[in-house]
Amino acid sequence: AANEPSVQGLILMAPNIDIADQGSHLLNKPWGKQMMQIMNGGAYRTWEADEVVQKYWTNKNRIEGLVVLRELLDNTMTDDVFQKINVPVCMIVYYKNDQEQDGVVSVEAMDSFLEKISTPQEKVVFKKDPNANCHPLGSKYTNENWMDVQVVVDDFFRQVILSHR
Repeated sequence: AANEPSVQGLILMAPNIDIADQGSHLLNKPWGKQMMQIMNGGAYRTWEADEVVQKYWTNKNRIEGLVVLRELLDNTMTDDVFQKINVPVCMIVYYKNDQEQDGVVSVEAMDSFLEKISTPQEKVVFKKDPNANCHPLGSKYTNENWMDVQVVVDDFFRQVILSHR
């Protein structure tokens, strides 16, 4: 949206403005990849996922992917880019409290992002959903309350995007 004038609005479900684990900033420093391999016990990062979820998501990826992701975030998630965003924004994330929240992406970084964009506040919706209990909150395979997310998106589209045309 910062560099594409045809974008009419942003719908961001648990966006990766930054990684929740602030130790990730070490990944693209000297020996970052090697430290991650030692901490992780190998060249792959894995996580638990039931059989249905594994049909749609991989639960294993190489450490190098995280190194590149960290570099991408450091180079693109900047104040200069954020200030260029002036379209309506709907952002939804799992957040119940400081202990129970999305453990993949940083909710704090989302708050900061919304303070830095140029979108008028009346065109911003930020829903901290306490019932999602997961990172991929828009999926019926991971979030039993996924319809709550769909309602927020539908309301945003109708009340913000369509009403401001």
